[in-house]
Order: sequence, then structure tokens, then C-alpha cells
Amino acid sequence: MNEPRTPTKANEYISSTNVEIVDHTKADDFCTLLWSNVKEPQGWTSLAYFIFLSPIFSTFCAIWIWATFFLAIPTLILPPLGFFWCIWTAWSWRALGRVEILTSQICTKPGQWCKVHPDNKLPPILRVSEEKVGRIRFAVLLCTNKHTWQCFIYFAIIKPVAMIIFLISAVLLVICALPPFTLLGLPFMCIGCKRMGELQVRLTRSFLA
Repeated sequence: MNEPRTPTKANEYISSTNVEIVDHTKADDFCTLLWSNVKEPQGWTSLAYFIFLSPIFSTFCAIWIWATFFLAIPTLILPPLGFFWCIWTAWSWRALGRVEILTSQICTKPGQWCKVHPDNKLPPILRVSEEKVGRIRFAVLLCTNKHTWQCFIYFAIIKPVAMIIFLISAVLLVICALPPFTLLGLPFMCIGCKRMGELQVRLTRSFLA
């Protein structure tokens, strides 16, 4: 009977060489897939949003919301002035909500949310009812509308807290992407910023849309 052949050094060398080639191929595919995130604009636009746009806009909105809220209380003593001031204040809150929805869209692909939620329409800014009502009733409906107070809660509480969390996270990701960690840190920075951008859009839409 023929005895089984023992592997020679040449065969062992060829086998180990083939294994190394497979490993290098998988590593190259992983690196290509990882660095493909750097080419996507959503990671960079989200980073710019969290570091530059969001802190400025969030600070302005928080000051505006609280200032107009506290100024609206004493104006109620004078009915004509309080009437126009409360309507204008509610309109401004709702307008800020619309601006926030539009600006946060730079964190995702154009039209991504509309494709996922095609029936999700934005609430109107200037009207709260399809029926024609009197001016007094319109002012009451506008000031007590659910969307109006959702805008207030979002900009007075939710947005400042989320802005601080996202800003700190974005800065930490940037630090991790600096040398000597750029090879792995930069792709993970883009991935992290892109994920935070998607979370920001969902948070904004859940309160303001």
C-alpha cells in the first residue's frame, strides 16, 4: 500500500503563501470599504453642521424662544398689544422649526427622508386650521396649538442639550482622526458623523414634523 505523503517544505511554503494572499485580499477589501466612507459627503456635511452651524443656530433659537416667551406674558395685560405679540411670537417659533428641519437635511442624502416617509408633510407656519375662524379664535388656536409648543420645547430644552452632546462627540471624533491615528480614525470619524447626522434628522422630525 502507498503511504500518505508527508508535506514537503515547498508545499508548506506554497500553502502559507496562498493563505497570505487571501488575507491581504480581504484586508484590501476591508480598507477600501472603510475608506469609501471618507468619499461620501454626508459625513463631512454633518461634521460642519455639528461644529459650525448647530451651535450658532441653537444659541440664537434658545435666546429668542425664552426672550419672546417672557415678553409675551406682560403684554397680555394690554389686549391689543398682547394679541399681535402672541401671534407674531407663535409664528416665529413655527418658522424657526421649519428652518431647523431644512438645515438639518444637509446631514443626509437629498430627499432621503421623503423617500422613507413620503406621506410625512410639514405642518404649516401661518395657519392651524383649514376652516375659516375669527381673529380671536385664530390667535387662541395658534397659541395653544400642539406644534407651536413642540417648537418651544425643542428649541428651549431639547436642541441645546442635543447640540452640546453632538458637539462634544464631533470634536472627539476629529481628535481621533488626527495623526498618528488618521489611517483608521478618519474613516471612523466620517462614519460617526454620518450616524449622528441621521440621528439629528430623526430627532428634529420627531418633534417638529
